[in-house]
Amino acid sequence: MIGPNSRYDGHAVHCIGSEDDDPYPLHQDAEYDTREFGFDLMASIFPHDCPPEMGGTLLVPGSQFRRVHESNISRYQHILGEQQITCKAGTLIIWHHNLWHRGQPNRSGRPRIMFKLRLNPMVKQLRLWRSDDLVSSDRKVREILSQVIPWHGLEHRLELIHRVRLWRYLTGNTEFDLDNLYSTRTKNETNVRYLRSGEVWG
Repeated sequence: MIGPNSRYDGHAVHCIGSEDDDPYPLHQDAEYDTREFGFDLMASIFPHDCPPEMGGTLLVPGSQFRRVHESNISRYQHILGEQQITCKAGTLIIWHHNLWHRGQPNRSGRPRIMFKLRLNPMVKQLRLWRSDDLVSSDRKVREILSQVIPWHGLEHRLELIHRVRLWRYLTGNTEFDLDNLYSTRTKNETNVRYLRSGEVWG
């Protein structure tokens, strides 16, 4: 998803103490990112088992299109559909850099350690994976991209438009759409001419 010669952007070791009852605030790492479509990959590596009581990283699926200043969402808690990572030692989680996330309270009596690194793409992120089965898997792609994420509520259709735009960018297929949602509602003005002040129609 990031292509050849990606740039190593940096890393950090996250350690939550053995009796840390204060959850880390929800945040987004890259509020300064001005790219419209491109994204970095975050890799979280867990060197030991991370059961629920150890407070694994919490991710909010579908939040990557909601660009915010990193601290503006710190007061939010218990978002419908959020997912806490619980995993075995050696687990590697790869995720979109704009996902909202936070470290959870650790009540295990042992420190929780997670190593995180970030990679930047140096090429356009177009078909950077095996894509010869895209046509045959079109129905499955549509099912995945149409999934409802509970916390989106009435903004579900806006979310679908974001997904269509990203999928077009990743595949180069400028005709892909979900129920004509993107083409007919946001790209139907290409041949429209607006009247100038004082001009009469026709």
